Amino acid sequence: MSTDGRSLKFPNARLHLHELLSARHMSGPEALVEGAEHFGLIQADSSASLLSKPAQYHCPCLSTTKSIVEKHFDERSDQVHLQNLDRAEVWQAIEKNIGVIDCRVDCKALGQKSCPQANSCCHKMAPIFFDILLQQLRRYS
Repeated sequence: MSTDGRSLKFPNARLHLHELLSARHMSGPEALVEGAEHFGLIQADSSASLLSKPAQYHCPCLSTTKSIVEKHFDERSDQVHLQNLDRAEVWQAIEKNIGVIDCRVDCKALGQKSCPQANSCCHKMAPIFFDILLQQLRRYS
């Protein structure tokens, strides 16, 4: 699968998130935060603060992804090579790779016939968002 001409590069991370979503019955945002903690993007005690933030986008997973980016750089503010990095630039790169997600199209691609709510298939996109998040944080960090 590719997103905006780029391929997904972290199959094990995506599988981990799929496992969290299906076997552990986590929501998309919960799986994203758990994955970020598991893969060392944020500290292990971050879930409560990230999951309680108000949504900035129609898709809670997209909002959580942005919160993870912010938390990642907050926790590394003492690292000299990251001090001059513009977080907005990193987030714009992630948004560009994710693209504008049309729920109707993505629900059909994910095997659903209809999409009654704007975020009803958002959680299914969490593994893809996480892969893109890893790519961009690795690129900029």
